[in-house]
Amino acid sequence: MNKMIWIMLIVASSLACCSCYTSGNWFPKKEIHLKDLEIHAEKSSTRSVPRGTRGRLPAVDQKVLDFLGAERVAIIHAIERVEAYQIDRTGNSGNVIQGYPVSPRIRNLNQRQIKAVQAIICTAGSYEFEWHKRTRLRPSHILRFIQKNKVVDIAMDFNSRQWGFYYKGECIEEDISEKSAMPVLWKIMESLW
Repeated sequence: MNKMIWIMLIVASSLACCSCYTSGNWFPKKEIHLKDLEIHAEKSSTRSVPRGTRGRLPAVDQKVLDFLGAERVAIIHAIERVEAYQIDRTGNSGNVIQGYPVSPRIRNLNQRQIKAVQAIICTAGSYEFEWHKRTRLRPSHILRFIQKNKVVDIAMDFNSRQWGFYYKGECIEEDISEKSAMPVLWKIMESLW
C-alpha cells in the first residue's frame, strides 16, 4: 500500500511540474495591452521609493523593494538602455551572460517597452511570492539593464514561470505571475525577434 502511495505522489509531482509545459499553450488567451499594465501599476496602494531617491524613481511596491533591494531597483529605473538577449541553446556563439550562452544578436528595448517592463518589475502582482519552486532556472531570454558601469541582468524562464535578478554576482529568483506579468513580458520578447 505504501509503495502505491509513493508511486502516485511521484506521478502527480511529475505531471504538476510546470517546466514540462513546453508547448506554450498555457498562456491566457486574453489580449493584454501595455497601456493596461501602466494603469494597473498606478492603482497599487502599497507603494514606496528607496530612501534618497524620492522624485527620481517611479513608486515601487514595498514587497518588491524588500525582495529586490534598493540598489537593484535604483539601477532598473535609472538606466541608460535595456538590451535583450536570446539564449543560444547550441552554445556556439561564444557570448555568455551570467553563465548562459546568448545569441550575438542584441535587441534594444524602446522607451515604451522599457516603461512597461519597469512597471511589471515594480508591481507585487507580477510575482507569486507565496509559491516556491525547486526547479532550476532555464531562461530563454535575458534583459540587461545598464546604468553607466552598473548592470542588472534579468533571466526569464517562461516554461517554469520564473525569473532571476542578477546583480554583483548574486541571483535572487522568484516566480512570475502567470496572469499579469508573463503574458506582457512574452509579448515584448516575441516582438523583438
